[in-house]
Amino acid sequence: MKKTKKRVKRVVPAKKSVPLRKHLEAMSETALVDLVLELTKKYGDIRSELEDRFSDTDQRITKVETAITRFRPRPSHYDDYGDSGLEDEVRTLIDSVQKVADNPVRAMELLVKIFEKDADVMENANQYEDSIGDVFTNDATALFEALTKRIDDKKQIENVLFNLLPDDNYGTRDNLLEDIRRYLPITNIKELVQRFCRHPDKKSGSYGRSSLRTLVRRLLEKVGEPKFTEEALLVFDGKENAELCFEVGKAWFAKKNYLKAKEWLDKIPADNSRRDTEYLEMLKVIYSKQQDKTALAETVRTLLKTKRTKDNFNSLVKAVGEKQRAVVLAEQVAEVNKIKGIAYRDIEYLTAIGAVDAAEDILWRRHTTLFSTLSTWRSEPIMLAKLMTQKKRPLIATVLYRQEIERILTAAKSNHYPSAIQYMDALAKLAPTIKDWKSTDAHDKYLVKLREKFPKRPSFWEKIK
Repeated sequence: MKKTKKRVKRVVPAKKSVPLRKHLEAMSETALVDLVLELTKKYGDIRSELEDRFSDTDQRITKVETAITRFRPRPSHYDDYGDSGLEDEVRTLIDSVQKVADNPVRAMELLVKIFEKDADVMENANQYEDSIGDVFTNDATALFEALTKRIDDKKQIENVLFNLLPDDNYGTRDNLLEDIRRYLPITNIKELVQRFCRHPDKKSGSYGRSSLRTLVRRLLEKVGEPKFTEEALLVFDGKENAELCFEVGKAWFAKKNYLKAKEWLDKIPADNSRRDTEYLEMLKVIYSKQQDKTALAETVRTLLKTKRTKDNFNSLVKAVGEKQRAVVLAEQVAEVNKIKGIAYRDIEYLTAIGAVDAAEDILWRRHTTLFSTLSTWRSEPIMLAKLMTQKKRPLIATVLYRQEIERILTAAKSNHYPSAIQYMDALAKLAPTIKDWKSTDAHDKYLVKLREKFPKRPSFWEKIK
């Protein structure tokens, strides 16, 4: 028998490709020009790029200005998937301004034109474009700050802000104000404040004078000079009033001059709405620094009616003395019991200050009145069930979970069944920890009754073991 020879595969070496550069270098000048022109006719991006490279700054600025002027935000930008090209278009315009930043003054003028279109953009953005405002608050603002560093005349920047800041109906220019001290000297900020104060009739978006006053107040906070705050607001308001007294007092408070701060805060009439939570928080610090325990206790008691926190509770105990802790605790439980619409924050407050028993008692009496939706993240009973589980109160936690399970099954919306199944798992884990079920059905008995009550929920029951 003849032996067959083993075939050996021949490896054919791959042809070496000639680099594109060598092909281009081999072409004649005329052929190369013809090729480039052909590509510019076929591909608009190539044409645009070449025009940008060969044009001077003035020509590029004119081109960008034309593009911004022609830009008209329209709902027609939406595609079938709800994602709009609107955000990309605005970002492209901002990038084009950045390319002419070698003339920072003209670039700033162009950027202002983009900011002035923010209202149209926001009104035409669809519901899926949550980040459209970020193009202004992040991209455009970052370019704004970069340009300010290249503009020596800060008065020009002041003039730009004088026109831009008041007409911000969507908050897209908010970071221009928030970061103002990074690119504008205090002297210019003060001049800006004075200009706004001299023209209080200037329209500020659709909110008018009150919105302009808020703008002035925020600028004054950036300046941080109490005397200047007083002078500016006197010009704006025309007279001393509760709002002015509050702002000046707040300015002195920020400087930690508590005597001056209290002097101005005391001028606010007793029945004025400006004696709010922020006012009380400042008094709390002032009385604490002055070691006036009587005034501190009175202030914190008032504050606790609107701002129940563990910190405020401890401040009150410190003011009246540790021996009075039980009395203060009882007072707070009584205050929470008076609340008509009991909520998670009230129960959480009681558990935070050590009144867990009282919190559980309130839930036993009022758990059916809690605000609830089928959405897990908004369901207060579920939030409270988790809180009571953490506080080792498994029975009331079980009742809260059951309440929500039955609410979901009653609604018969299968898309919410996964939440109900999660709650059933929670019940199964809680059951072994409950020693005394009292008048509540034990876990196994509850499952039987639940199945009898809601037998026609197959997509729910098939997931229950």
